[in-house]
Amino acid sequence: MKCKKCKMEIDDQSIFCSYCGERVKSEDSYLDPFEKYRIPDSHETQYSYQQSYSQGESSKKTEDLQIVKTSSILPLQSYTVVGIILSILSIVVCFLHAGFGFTFLVLAFFFIIRGFRYVEKKKRIASIITLIVSTLAVFIISIVLWIFSLTITLANGMEYTVKEYLFSSFFNSYYSDRVYGMWIDESGEVLDLTGGFYYTFYDSNGDTLYEGAYSKINGYRVGVDDYVYSDRDFYFFEFMEERKELTEDDPLVLCLDKKDFTRMVLYFPKRNFSVETKKIDALPYKNEKKHEEMDPGMIG
Repeated sequence: MKCKKCKMEIDDQSIFCSYCGERVKSEDSYLDPFEKYRIPDSHETQYSYQQSYSQGESSKKTEDLQIVKTSSILPLQSYTVVGIILSILSIVVCFLHAGFGFTFLVLAFFFIIRGFRYVEKKKRIASIITLIVSTLAVFIISIVLWIFSLTITLANGMEYTVKEYLFSSFFNSYYSDRVYGMWIDESGEVLDLTGGFYYTFYDSNGDTLYEGAYSKINGYRVGVDDYVYSDRDFYFFEFMEERKELTEDDPLVLCLDKKDFTRMVLYFPKRNFSVETKKIDALPYKNEKKHEEMDPGMIG
């Protein structure tokens, strides 16, 4: 092919003359290999293209969601709710065993993640907060339970777990008023302990043997600092007599039966001597004697 301008011989496929630069082929003669993929540069065509693309993506997501739904045991929206419920239950079951609590947490995490993308934003936030709070609670409870399981040894050699010792102390104080009242032993002698910390000890004939003031201490001191509040069968209360007539400088421990609050054992630890007593509502004999109030100067 010859150039129309300089008449030089050029290649038939050339669009411009390689000698003079003249265009030898019109624009219409060029075939764009990507023409069918090009989008006309106008707002209408761009908007139309974006709409069709969005609809296609939405349709694809719907199809994907439908596939997941058909392969899921529960509705996808329910997974997050189940996860929240398991998070809360993990706190409860942790009191039974720490391992149960962590197991429920793992299940809760799985369910929340499984349904996270299929629920609204409020439920997502609620599930995350619940999971975090539950995790912290389970960790704290596990640590407390571990501390409660530690063993302590008192001065007298008795061993307790921390939990047993604390519970023993609490219930000893809670049931302390049960020692007040009248207690009779097998011989018919009666120890009358009033709530005003005044005691009277009667013999089997109803005559007064001892009387005076006392103080009741929750627990039984076994050393300088250690107190024993209970064992398997009894709650312990130390009876401190002011004038030392009944105990004769020998400490007295009131041992209240845990299962039967009408039974109490009077225990003298120095002599390793004990007396079984039962609670009564009234004196078993007629006693017309009236007790005069003690002179405060006589106490101590």
